Amino acid sequence: MNLKDPTRLVCTCFGAGPASGLDLPGIDPGVRVQDDLFRAANGRWLAATEIPADKARYGSFMQLSDLADTRLRAIVDELAARQQEEGTAEAKVAAFYTAFLDTETIDGAGIDPIRALLDEIDTIATARQFAQWQGRMQG
Repeated sequence: MNLKDPTRLVCTCFGAGPASGLDLPGIDPGVRVQDDLFRAANGRWLAATEIPADKARYGSFMQLSDLADTRLRAIVDELAARQQEEGTAEAKVAAFYTAFLDTETIDGAGIDPIRALLDEIDTIATARQFAQWQGRMQG
């Protein structure tokens, strides 16, 4: 490992070779590692990356998550846009997704779809009944 030049932080132990897994372009050589490890390792990345306003944290794993969400949304949108064979997994996903997006129907129904469940909860009088109810709800 070369500690004098932070852009050359490469572990060659156990025959690992020159690949470090570090984001070398993101390293800020103007910050000493012993003074601020985070800024030394990420300073250039921090300066060059705009963190989206809707994110509390951001990095490569969040970027991967966003990419996965975008791709999944495209797949489900495509399933919902075309007719599916009845009873298939694709048809179930499309129906579930379409129902989820139908906020007008959801809002119109209010709490009626869960009224029976709420009434059942209202009848619970003891800890034992509550434990039994919980067991049934957990399946």
